[in-house]
Order: sequence, then C-alpha cells, then structure tokens
Amino acid sequence: MLAGKLIEQAFSDIGKKASQNPLSGDEMQEAIDTLNLMMYSYDRLGLGHTEVTSSSTALTTPAYSWLWMRKKLAQLLAPEYGRLESYIFLDEQEKAAYSAIRIALGRIGPPQLDGRVPIGSGNQSPGAWEDRFYQESDAGILTQTNQDIITEDE
Repeated sequence: MLAGKLIEQAFSDIGKKASQNPLSGDEMQEAIDTLNLMMYSYDRLGLGHTEVTSSSTALTTPAYSWLWMRKKLAQLLAPEYGRLESYIFLDEQEKAAYSAIRIALGRIGPPQLDGRVPIGSGNQSPGAWEDRFYQESDAGILTQTNQDIITEDE
C-alpha cells in the first residue's frame, strides 16, 4: 500500500476528505510527518517501518498493521482536521486493530526445556544420573532389608 492511500483513508475516517476535495500539499506533508513520528514512537512493536518521504512511498510494514496505522493516524489528525461530532467509534476501532497486531506479533513457540532445569521426583534423565534432583541410593530408607518398620504408635 502507498502512504498516500493510507493517509487519504485516515482523513476520510475523520470526515475531512471527500472524493471531490483532494488534500492540499501542506495537509499531506503534515500527515506524513505525523505518520513517521507515530511509527517511531511505536518502534518497539518491530513492524519494520521505514521513513515515509512522499505520498508515493510504499509502506514496508506488514499488511495486518495497516488498519491500525490508519486508525491511529486518524486519531492523531482529528484534533486539527476532524469534522465528526464523536470519535468513540474510531477509538474502539483503533484499540481492536492494535490488539490484532499484538496477537499477530505474540506467537508463542513450542515449549522447550534447557539443560539447566533440575530433574527429580522420578523424572528420567537419560545418561546423566548425577544431574538428578533426588539422587538414587543403593540402600534407601524404605528398601526391603528383612526387618520390620516400626511406627511411633506401636
């Protein structure tokens, strides 16, 4: 997707852009600057954003992030350019899109134990008996030695 298309959609979300009213150069440049600042502030997500220099710049972020970028940009542009009475629906859409990004980025790998985990309580440790949490002994307390085990009650 091109940055200009995303910006036009963001402006239409706040009621600014209509098909017969193209955006001015100043509006487009301010939206580009706002988009870059927004993506730098959310760099921790690791979406792979590269700086947008013009409306014809192709977005390098994954497609699943475009809806959130559009809604978040619309939120940031709304105080100056917005023409709607309420932006509650826009806020809800932005939160849902952000949650979808977090889910997409939060893939959990298969469980894996490393060699530093203590082993015990009957767990098997192939070839490494010295690493057992409870060491086996040759003459354990409850082994059969032909003697009676006496309890305190007797």
